[in-house]
Amino acid sequence: MARLRLGYTKSRGGCLRCKQRRVKCDEQRPCKACVRHGIECSLVTGQTASTSRSSSTTPSVTSPSSQINPPEPDFNTRPAPPTTRPTAQQLPSISQLIGSHDQLTPYPSTAPISSVSTPSIGGSPHPGSPDPFPYFAKFTNHDTEQDPLNWASDLELLHHYTTCSYKTIAKGYPPEIWSIEVPKLAFANTYLLHELLAIAGFHIAYLHPERHKEYTVKATHHQSRAIEGIRSVLINFSAKNCHALFAASIFLFVSSLAASRPSVDDTIIGSNADFSLDNLVDVFLLLKGVRGVIDDATEELRNGPFREVFRPMNIADPSPGLTRLMKQLQRFAARLPEVMASTRDPNGPIIELEVQRMIQCIEHIGQTSASPEYQTIAAWPLSLSQAFIQMLRNRVQPALAVLCYYCVILHSTEDSYWFTKGWGMCVMKDIVKHMSAPWNQDSAWAEGWITGQVAVA
Repeated sequence: MARLRLGYTKSRGGCLRCKQRRVKCDEQRPCKACVRHGIECSLVTGQTASTSRSSSTTPSVTSPSSQINPPEPDFNTRPAPPTTRPTAQQLPSISQLIGSHDQLTPYPSTAPISSVSTPSIGGSPHPGSPDPFPYFAKFTNHDTEQDPLNWASDLELLHHYTTCSYKTIAKGYPPEIWSIEVPKLAFANTYLLHELLAIAGFHIAYLHPERHKEYTVKATHHQSRAIEGIRSVLINFSAKNCHALFAASIFLFVSSLAASRPSVDDTIIGSNADFSLDNLVDVFLLLKGVRGVIDDATEELRNGPFREVFRPMNIADPSPGLTRLMKQLQRFAARLPEVMASTRDPNGPIIELEVQRMIQCIEHIGQTSASPEYQTIAAWPLSLSQAFIQMLRNRVQPALAVLCYYCVILHSTEDSYWFTKGWGMCVMKDIVKHMSAPWNQDSAWAEGWITGQVAVA
């Protein structure tokens, strides 16, 4: 009995690739076979069999098996750069892998940030500015192009965060907050995921100075992508996204310090580095800008995954270092009215208010936090007035004298937090350039504390 043959229509207008492989082409433009293998289809490019034969060289054809089953990457060694850069359709970036979550936190236009038109948001340092979030500009790199192969590098950063970096964020709290709760929020809010990867990149750059530039570039890319997303979400801030934004604000504080952290050479006294206290003021503005919006959702945050962060602790023994600093700061506060009157400085009330805020901040945190120095350097800038910040920009000596005490606390965190290393010394180096009597005695005391050259009372 003869076998029945199934009917079919012969493909006569198929693409060159399907003809070479002797398979049926669906003759779509492009055909499904070419789309599946990630190659150009001749039905789209217009190449014909005659033009293909007349070419001086015949292009090699990669076997289908090598396209479908590429060799697994070796994560123990770094792969050599590819000789041919694949298209984005062939190898997706991590943003494409998690693209479904972008609908929850859409990014704004890829136009330059200065050209983005958004409504003014309360709490912005410059309400009349076309950009409602000008404090982001310092920490944004507009070159956000990324090699499609970087998905493997991003997985390396994610692995480093979940095994190492999370332990260095904010000590004294349950580690599950940073190792479990934050990654869960990050996979639902991609701007937080980018900020997480940025911290991992900066951390690796710190741990491996010989590869500092390589990982700093990666970290800066993710920080820029994170800020793009944060801008979008701040405009639509609500109780639903407050938890992810709160985590992002903490991570932004860490990554902004890490991104602007002075190099080893900058910590040498007398070096001609470009680092200045303006770097620190930029961090203050960034922290104030983001947290100023989030503070409206304090009640939701206290009942969410970060509730342990808001739960006060009963600390029996205050920090010895902060106790000694408090004594010196109280002496400074006691003589401040007389000194301000003698110099006829009209900024006396503003300076006195910021000193009292620092004293109150240290007293409260010293009694309720297991990491009082770290909490103080993160909390005091939130209360600073715009007038005081402008005084720091203008190098007004009484304001710089107050900042000296902050530098002492900032320096005391260096043994526990890698991203604060070098900050206290380098800011003090800039401060002492602008100090004269009677304020230079405060800068001399602070510099002596930091360098260990004078005894601490």
